[in-house]
Amino acid sequence: MSGRVLSIHLADAGSAPMRSVPWADAVPGGLAGDRYLLGTGHWSSRAVWRNDVTLVAAEDLAAAEAEHGVALGGGASRRNLLTEGVDLGAVVGARLRVGEAVLRADRPCDPCRYLDGLVGGAAQAALTGRGGLRATVLVPGRLAVGDAVEVLPPEAAASPTRA
Repeated sequence: MSGRVLSIHLADAGSAPMRSVPWADAVPGGLAGDRYLLGTGHWSSRAVWRNDVTLVAAEDLAAAEAEHGVALGGGASRRNLLTEGVDLGAVVGARLRVGEAVLRADRPCDPCRYLDGLVGGAAQAALTGRGGLRATVLVPGRLAVGDAVEVLPPEAAASPTRA
C-alpha cells in the first residue's frame, strides 16, 4: 500500500495558524519549525498526547465534509501531513517511508474539543474514527509535497546464530 503527501502544515505555537510549506525536515521529536518540536503546542506538556508528526488522509477529510459539512482542508485539521492513497487506520504499528524519513505509525490521532474551538464547528464529531495518525520519527530526513508514503514491511526478527 502506498500513497503520497498532498500538503505539509506547521504551526509555531498552540492555536497559531497552520502554514503550508513545500517541505520539512523530520528530526527526532518532530518536524523542524513545528510547535511540537519547539515544545509550544497545546498538547506539548501532556506526554500521553505527545507526537512527533501527525498525518490525516484527504479521503477522510472529504468524508467528514460530506457527512458533517465541516471543511478541514488547508491545515484546518491541525495535522502536519495530508496524504492520499493510504488507509491510515490500517497501518497503526507499521513503519512508513515518507520522502527520506521513516516514521512509526504509533496510534490514532483522535480529535478533541480543542479543535472545535479553533476551527469553529463540529470538527471533533466529523473526525471521530478518522482523525489520522500520531507518528514517531525513526529515521530523520526531508519530506516534501508529492513524496510517496510507503508502508514498509515488518522488520525481520533477529534470528539466533549458530556457533
